[in-house]
Amino acid sequence: MSYIIQLLKENEQAVCDLYELFAKKFPIYRVFWKSIADDERLHVQFLEYTERKKIKVNEGILNIKQVKNTIDHVRGLHERIMSGEELTILQAVKEAINVENSIVEMNFFKPFELNTGYVHQSIEKIKEETKGHYKKLKMLKDSLS
Repeated sequence: MSYIIQLLKENEQAVCDLYELFAKKFPIYRVFWKSIADDERLHVQFLEYTERKKIKVNEGILNIKQVKNTIDHVRGLHERIMSGEELTILQAVKEAINVENSIVEMNFFKPFELNTGYVHQSIEKIKEETKGHYKKLKMLKDSLS
């Protein structure tokens, strides 16, 4: 089992859980948050597929500390909200923008670059969806500002 894939899966699940929480916290934007959370859930499923198929990845290409920091940040935010910390929709959107931007900037899916076929196509789709999340969130932020 690949440690990198485990971390990436953990990250995607944490982000999915956060967006699900945002969907509950901001019911007027429920469809928006659920849509993005659904994409994140599919990303988790893809990573589970790579584990089952024992897909090879470049273990040394990703900064593990950055991935762990992102997971810790997302989980910490989730816990603070669950314990009653107030958060506006604008703050939630800004947090999500930072998370999506981190995933893109840190090239979270770079370890898969050597793969071809289904894995390559799936990684490209995930990259595009992540960039799409960022754009959607930016548009929502602009409309709220």
